Parts: sequence; C-alpha cells; structure tokens
Amino acid sequence: MDSSLLLQSLKDAFASTTYFEWLGFLMALLYSLLAALEKPLCWLFAFISSILYFYICVENSLYLQALLQVFYVAMSVYGWWSWREQNGNKSESALRLGSGTDSEKALRHAQGPKEKEKSGVVRWSLRELSMYMFSGLIVALITGYLFANYTETHLPWLDASITVFSFLATWMMTRKILQNWLMWIFIDTATVYLYAKQSLSLSALLYIIYTLIAIYGYLQWRKKS
Repeated sequence: MDSSLLLQSLKDAFASTTYFEWLGFLMALLYSLLAALEKPLCWLFAFISSILYFYICVENSLYLQALLQVFYVAMSVYGWWSWREQNGNKSESALRLGSGTDSEKALRHAQGPKEKEKSGVVRWSLRELSMYMFSGLIVALITGYLFANYTETHLPWLDASITVFSFLATWMMTRKILQNWLMWIFIDTATVYLYAKQSLSLSALLYIIYTLIAIYGYLQWRKKS
C-alpha cells in the first residue's frame, strides 16, 4: 500500500469515529498522563472515560471490555480515595518531621532524605509478582473458555486475558505498586490489536499512546520506589 492510500485509509477511519469515542479518547488520555505524574485528579478522568467506553464496547460486542469499564468506574472512586489517603499521610509525616525538639530534628536530619519524604510507591518482589501473575493466568484461561463457548464475544481469549490482567494492573495502580506499569505495557499493546480488529481506530491509537505513557510512568515511579 502506497503512502496516499494509507493516508486515505486513516482519514476514512477517523472520519467514521463517533463523538463518544473522541470524548472517551481525550478523557482516557488525560487520565493516563495525570496518573504517570501521580496526580489524584487522574481518577476523575478515569471515571468519565470508563462510562463512555462502556457504551462503546457494548456497541461493538466487546462484552468483557464493557465489564472491565464497570470495574474501572468503581476503581476510579477507590483510587481517588486511596491516593488522597496516601497524600494525607505523607503531609502528616512531613508535619511531624517539622516538629519536635532540636535534638529530634537533628536525629531525623542525620537519618537522611528518605526519612523526610516518601512517595508511597512500592516495588513488589519477584515472588509476589509471580504469584499474582499465575493467579491471573488461571482466571484468564477459565474466563476465555467460558466466553468462547457460551457468548458471541469477539476474540474471547484475547479479550479475557486483557480484561483479567487489567483488573489486576488497575488495583496495583491504586496501591501504587511499581510493576503496574510493566503490566500495562503488555496489556496496552494487546489492546491495540483488539480495537484495531473492531475498526476502532482512534481507540487503537489511544492504546499506542498508553503504551508510551506506561513506559514513561514506569521510569518515573522507579525513581521513587
């Protein structure tokens, strides 16, 4: 395919994109960027984009993805609360660090900067990560089998894998587990293919951008873990 035909195909694909998909794209993009920067406001955009993508997924017979969006709505509320709690604890710790006798302050100063500021980012051990990954794989296989045999879901095995591991990665993000970003790199790459197969071109582009943001998010959070 020459460049002019490719350009025309892209124009046609984006021309057929619905307003719901455009708005969902923008809200989801804002969520991912703000999450990488550890801004609690990210969960508001996650809430809005999840509602929009629930409708988009149902319209395109991606029922597991629609179920995932319901989970995202609930987790966006929990994520907002969880991050606000963690930020509140961090502020309280900072306040305590600024108080006390001169000797206590000198002792805390000698303990170094890690005692002064903690980001809340946690790095799982390989054993912990492997345990959750194995559990996720079992659930994905069971879910894929059920949806492949009892529903008309498109690409049920891929959809099931993306959905199950997205549940896990989202929960990991709300707890600020560093490796959530590594999981998102693989999940987002697979989702590009899933949405492209359904001719959801803008959403496929969104997940390409998500993949890049996930790489950036991992590098940023790794410095703080």
